[in-house]
Amino acid sequence: MATDYNKATELIRAGAGLPKDFQNWALADETGRTMAHEAAAYGHLPPDFDRWELADEDGNTVAQGAYEYRHLPNGFPFHRSLNSDGNQRCVFVGS
Repeated sequence: MATDYNKATELIRAGAGLPKDFQNWALADETGRTMAHEAAAYGHLPPDFDRWELADEDGNTVAQGAYEYRHLPNGFPFHRSLNSDGNQRCVFVGS
């Protein structure tokens, strides 16, 4: 499984992105960082992406990562999620 994760992250980091039919967004490394986190960091999430709630072992969601890397899509609505210890985290995006 780690090999698949490593191959996919290499594609993302090289700027190639993932195949258009890629669906395994929850594939993760040992820290819980998912393919969705990786794709969000590099701006490679598809327009119809809907797994913003996926979280790593620290409770950081894909939405939070996309916000921090400035790769949230235009018009992204208010997003509220809980981190792993139950604290609410919010991402506000203005228009």
